[in-house]
Amino acid sequence: MKTKLSFVSIMVFFLCLSGFVGVVDAARVQENDQSCLGCHDTMALEEVGNIHHRLRPFETGGTQMGCEACHGSGEAHMEEGDPAKIFSFKTASADQASETCLKCHQSLQMADWNFSDHSLEDVACTDCHNVHAESSLVKPDPQLCFDCHKDVMVKSNFPSHHPIREGKMTCSDCHDHHGSRMNNLKSLERLNDLCYKCHTDKQGPFIFEHAPVLEDCSICHDAHGT
Repeated sequence: MKTKLSFVSIMVFFLCLSGFVGVVDAARVQENDQSCLGCHDTMALEEVGNIHHRLRPFETGGTQMGCEACHGSGEAHMEEGDPAKIFSFKTASADQASETCLKCHQSLQMADWNFSDHSLEDVACTDCHNVHAESSLVKPDPQLCFDCHKDVMVKSNFPSHHPIREGKMTCSDCHDHHGSRMNNLKSLERLNDLCYKCHTDKQGPFIFEHAPVLEDCSICHDAHGT
């Protein structure tokens, strides 16, 4: 009984200690951030609803928080006022910017980023995402996608099209913009499997199968519009 009580006491002690350390660390981060926002005052209003600002120590798994988590140490920058003394996404290359984001964003969804079309075309995370604003995206989907994919925007206005312009779906309903093993589509194996998520009546099986359907829907259809 005493052994159990001792074990419980030790566990409670370490939980309280970790909580205290988290509070101290959060206070330090907040103090450092306030120093940054003293000059970068326009960021103060944007940070209020931003997910990065709302993060707490127990959510980050021990990784660094605050402005310095992304921009690096700001000590020399604050002392000299030299923009070159701190990491800036505005001057960073696409690879440098994305590498900074991937330090924290390491979920399975991001596993194929380095092999995605966006990454290979030197598109950075910050080209589409605003890390300071309440809304993660620079513009709403699909307007954000159409800024680069003009040909798709034109096709979306053709007579036969997915209801994107009607606001019933977005590009990200079918596409994984962070990359996937299936041509940036949200499908693990075949294109048809993605189509069947909505077009279930076309899946069959049928007595008289249409051979192209079994192979690839895009043999006959252009999903962006015709």
